[in-house]
Amino acid sequence: MCFTIKRCQIKIEYMFFAVITFLLFTDQKGVALLGMTATVLHEGGHLIMMLLLKTPVQAIRFHAFGVDIVERNGANRSYLEDMLIALSGPFANMIFCVASAILCIFWYHALAWEFMLVNSTIALFHMLPVESLDGGQALYALLCHRFSHKASEIIVVIVSFFSLMPVAILGFFLLLQSKYNFTLLFLSIYLMCLLVLKRGRFF
Repeated sequence: MCFTIKRCQIKIEYMFFAVITFLLFTDQKGVALLGMTATVLHEGGHLIMMLLLKTPVQAIRFHAFGVDIVERNGANRSYLEDMLIALSGPFANMIFCVASAILCIFWYHALAWEFMLVNSTIALFHMLPVESLDGGQALYALLCHRFSHKASEIIVVIVSFFSLMPVAILGFFLLLQSKYNFTLLFLSIYLMCLLVLKRGRFF
């Protein structure tokens, strides 16, 4: 399904609906749906910051793994603005994490507690200094103040590998302990593959 709002293309893939339907039928505790909601809020944080900085958005794509925001070519921003856009996603998750925590203090509910945990997990994960994540993008923008683009990219790649190694080891031990939870290990291997294949993104 595809439509346009003020020159911004909105594309919703059929697999997005398929994943939502699958989660509705299989996720009895609702954690996966909370994760999807937190992911949408995360991308919403990026989108709001882009609009505040008057960065033209070309497309918003809803797919099986979340939401992608594509900006128009030729956007002229400072490194500080790049950093703000990168960090706005985790910041949005932290806002809802704090809001959920406050709600739990005055009116405890398991759903609010789980929403707090999901948002904090997504925020902290995306803050890792890894090339494909927001933390890596923010680090790249920060380094470009002092170094060349090429040197900054090399530094981020090196930092990414050293940051992913303990995550992969933790994911491996988590898989051994639980016998079924391979999510963290899979994510770390996936991000390492992006580094090797040079499929990460830089501003």
